[in-house]
Amino acid sequence: MWFSFYMSDKLSEIIESERLSDVVLVSASLRGAIFTSILGVLNDFDYVNIDHIGPIHKVYDFNSLNLEHQNRNYFYIGDFVFGGTEIKLTKVYASFIGAKLNHALVLGSLFSANVFTDFKLYELNTLNEINQNAIYKLFD
Repeated sequence: MWFSFYMSDKLSEIIESERLSDVVLVSASLRGAIFTSILGVLNDFDYVNIDHIGPIHKVYDFNSLNLEHQNRNYFYIGDFVFGGTEIKLTKVYASFIGAKLNHALVLGSLFSANVFTDFKLYELNTLNEINQNAIYKLFD
C-alpha cells in the first residue's frame, strides 16, 4: 500500500498546481474504489464510488446520483486506463448532476496522457514504457 501514499502526494501536487477547490474524488470500478476511499481518507476529501461504469453500462442505482455535489470538481481516481471509456462516462455522470470532471489520476495508462483531450490524465506509469516488447491488444 506504499503507492497509496505516493498517489496521495501526487494528488496533492496536481490539486495545488491546477488550483482546484471543492474537490470530490470519484471512481467508477471496484478496483478504483479502494484507491478513491484511501485517498479520500488520507486527504480529507469527499469521495464517491460509482459501481461498474464501463463500456457496457446499465444504471441500477439512481440513489447514487449525489446532487449535493453540484458545482464541485470531480477528480477521477482509477487503476488502469486503456481507452478512457470509464473516465468519459464518469464525466457524463458528473455533468448530469451539475459537477465537472476534468482531471484523472491512475496507476497506469496504455497511452501517454496527451492522447486524451476530454480531461487531463495523470498516470504513475505509462504501461508501454514498463516493457517495450509487450504487445497490448484490445481485440484479437
